[in-house]
Parts: sequence; structure tokens; C-alpha cells
Amino acid sequence: MEPTNKIIRDKNNAEIQLAAIMFYDCRNSIPRGVIFAVDDIISFNGEKYRVQTTDPLYDRKKLHHYELELVKSG
Repeated sequence: MEPTNKIIRDKNNAEIQLAAIMFYDCRNSIPRGVIFAVDDIISFNGEKYRVQTTDPLYDRKKLHHYELELVKSG
């Protein structure tokens, strides 16, 4: 989990300020086998975040890790 102030645009062209980027390694992160989707809620260190975007990244043919862009959730 890495804090960020990056601003992105959603599908309606509205600006959204991200709070964090989470890296989920498919081999070493736990719990294993998690599949992430937009609007999922993730709890980390007592804070709740909503998944804004998911970016699955592959190592040749195999899924290596996810990069999830997160916004604060109430």
C-alpha cells in the first residue's frame, strides 16, 4: 500500500483524487486467490478504501500482480 495524491478521470470525465495504490502479488500476498473489482471495499490499518481501478499485470503468460487505485471510503 502506497499513499498517493494522483488525480485521475472517471468514465464521465470527472476528476477523482486517489488516496493510495495497492500492490497485490499473486504469489506472495495473502489471502491468496483474491479477485478484485471496481467498487470493492478494502480495509487497511483501520481505514476503508474503495477500488477505483484495477490493473492486472502479467509476467509473460501468467498473472503476476494487481495494481489497485484506491479512494477513501466513508
